[in-house]
Amino acid sequence: MRAGLLAVGLCLSVGCSSKGTGDDDAQSTPVGGSSSSSDQPGTPAPSSGPASTPTGVTTPATPTTPKPPTSQPMQPVGSGGGPSMPESEPSTGGAPEDPKPSVTPTQSAGGAPDTTPTPTASSAAGGGGGSPDAPTVPSGGAGGEGGEMVPQGEACLEFGDPMEAGQFANSALNGPSGMVASRKHPGVLYAQLDAGGDAKIYAASTSGADLGDYTLDGLSQTDWEDIAVGQGVDGKDYIFIGDIGDNAAGGMGMGGGGARTEIQIYRVAEPDVSDTQSAVHETVSFDTLRFTYPDGAQNSETLLVDPVSHDFFIMTKTANEAIVYRAPGDTPVDTPTVLEEVARASVGSSTPAAGDISPSGDRILIRTYEALLLWPRASGMTVADALGADPVELSAADEPRSEGVTFSADGSAWYSAGEEDNTLWTASATCK
Repeated sequence: MRAGLLAVGLCLSVGCSSKGTGDDDAQSTPVGGSSSSSDQPGTPAPSSGPASTPTGVTTPATPTTPKPPTSQPMQPVGSGGGPSMPESEPSTGGAPEDPKPSVTPTQSAGGAPDTTPTPTASSAAGGGGGSPDAPTVPSGGAGGEGGEMVPQGEACLEFGDPMEAGQFANSALNGPSGMVASRKHPGVLYAQLDAGGDAKIYAASTSGADLGDYTLDGLSQTDWEDIAVGQGVDGKDYIFIGDIGDNAAGGMGMGGGGARTEIQIYRVAEPDVSDTQSAVHETVSFDTLRFTYPDGAQNSETLLVDPVSHDFFIMTKTANEAIVYRAPGDTPVDTPTVLEEVARASVGSSTPAAGDISPSGDRILIRTYEALLLWPRASGMTVADALGADPVELSAADEPRSEGVTFSADGSAWYSAGEEDNTLWTASATCK
């Protein structure tokens, strides 16, 4: 009896255990963090950090981040990826699950399904050029092969208030119907006029200086409404002019001769232009890409060229829900091609009249007569998927009938111009 009491006292003073020695070193695994499981405690889960929210804009609520456990601090992961919660321990035994990205098949230009991973809410695409060291993932497009990549990270959705950048010195540009910034020649803008204007591409600096014009040899335009730049599938730099207007089809009562049976995109090899050159007057050759709508004539004023897939996108000039059509970047020259409807975009109560995709492909900018709308495009996301979400509304310039909008050459600013004024407006991104 005395020996038993002594043994109990000894246990109370120094501690006893009936478990194996391995359990003495076991650590508690915090709950929360990634939905994937791990049997190793304290393994941090990847995170992209919180997304920035534009001032004065209502955006979807950010999912609540679980509180970190007191037994183990949060640890940073990656390069600038922000803090991350440790993973939770599996409630049952066995090997941890290997997280897989969800895959949504989309139709590529080559006709085969494009199994591009569908991004999560935290995988927004990188902004304004992004970090050169940021990892990249393929984005869907023509055939899903090659091409550029959309950087991982967060797209910059915040811009300052618009301010005057200058005025167009060329009197012909007293209100362009479309405008785009050259990616090849920073500081250079291209613009065009709509129905009744000459078949010319006008060049100007980002402060409005006249750099000259380039006449499309032997062409008379029907209704040029927008202009874009980008590389073709051959890797060469082009200017694309959208002869896509059709007021008769749009029911606006301004067109003549009935709705068009065909629309065109004219492709011009981008000339060598300097933002300091004297005005030149040259004639250029072009290729014609011919298109028809699958559901009858439409009136459109927005042409987009995806820098990732090289595909073309045309957005109808309809309020509330604009129809978005796609054509592959390798559309053959002078061959009737039927456009494919790929999305419906929420554009508000006014009609879209211009647009652009950022140089890295991570944002889509649309100008209506009443608003300036911006869609983020996450890595791996198609243009159609991005436009299917709700946009962010930016502060826009007070300009009459704005029909020209573009990102700057590096995506760090935008420029816009109204069709009835020669003032050039700009706003710079404010994201850190």
